[in-house]
Amino acid sequence: MTPRDILEVAEELAGGLAEASWRAAVSRADFAAFHSARQVLRKAGFETPSADQAHSYLWLLLSNCGHTDVQAAGRDLKERFIRDFCG
Repeated sequence: MTPRDILEVAEELAGGLAEASWRAAVSRADFAAFHSARQVLRKAGFETPSADQAHSYLWLLLSNCGHTDVQAAGRDLKERFIRDFCG
């Protein structure tokens, strides 16, 4: 399953009528973004840790890259991670 496949599922869920569908859509879209970032970084030569450390590694790397738009994506990933897993 590719990030694009995951995003397509998110788009289908976003068209649902219930709040649970919308929340699931956001979760799937976030998952697609995570895997897209992971693929880009792997192609650039960065090896992403597995499991729990992967999210932290990605948002830290993106947040410190020196490019404004990419840094913003890193901050967004961090905020989502903290909201979903820490609290």
